[in-house]
Amino acid sequence: MRQFLTFFVLIFLFLTGCNSDEQKDEKVTVSSIFNQTISNLDEVENYMMDYSLVQEVVVPEVNEPIKVKQDETTYIESDPFQFITDLNLNSEKITLVYKNEQLYEKSSNEKISNEPFTRLPDLINEQRHLPVLLELFQTMEDQFELNEKENSYVLTMSGKGENFKSFVKNQIETATLNGSELPISQSDLKINEVNIEIKIDEESKNVQSIHTSFTSDQNKTSIDQQISRNYYDFNKQAKKISN
Repeated sequence: MRQFLTFFVLIFLFLTGCNSDEQKDEKVTVSSIFNQTISNLDEVENYMMDYSLVQEVVVPEVNEPIKVKQDETTYIESDPFQFITDLNLNSEKITLVYKNEQLYEKSSNEKISNEPFTRLPDLINEQRHLPVLLELFQTMEDQFELNEKENSYVLTMSGKGENFKSFVKNQIETATLNGSELPISQSDLKINEVNIEIKIDEESKNVQSIHTSFTSDQNKTSIDQQISRNYYDFNKQAKKISN
C-alpha cells in the first residue's frame, strides 16, 4: 500500500510539473517578449553594435544599378544619447563622436558641420538605437511569429503591400547618409516584400540581432535593401566618450 501511495504521489508531482511548464510556456507571447525586452532597456546604459547595409537602386536614367555598401561599428550610450562610430564608406574609414548634442571627428576633435554627416545622429538613433527600433516594431507585433532557437526568442515577420509603405519609406530615408535625397513618394511605392527578424536572449532579454530587408518599386525605379544589426557588450562601457 505504501509503495502504491509513493507511486501515486510521484505521478501527481510529475503531472503537476508538466502542467506548470505548459502554463509557463503559454505566457510567452510576442507581446510579452516585446514588453519585457523594452522594459529591460531601462537597465541598459551602453552597448556595442555592428551595422551592415547593402542597397541597390535601379533608375531608368542610369544604365547600371546604384549600389551602396555601408559597414560600421558603433558604441552607444543611452542617457544621454551619445555615441562613437567607426564608419567604413567606400573603403575609407572615419571615426566620429557624438556628445553634448554635437558631432566631432575623433582624431582632430573638430566639429562636423557639413552635410550629409550632420544627419548621422538622427540616423544612428533611427536605425541603430534599440529603444527606437523596438518601439517601432512593437507597433507591428500582431504580425510577428515567435520561435525559440538555441536559448533565444526569434521573432519573424514577412509581408507586403500597402501596410508597409510608411515603414519602407522610413527605411529608405534613414538607412544611409544620402537616403533622404532619393525621389521617393510614399503614395507611389509598391512594396513587394518586407522581412524582419529579431533575436533576443531568453535569459537576459538583451537583443542579439535585428535583420530587416525589403524590395520595392516606384514607377520605373526599384530599391532593394538589406540591413544586419548585431548587438553585444551590454553595460560593459567598451569605449569611453570624454566630455
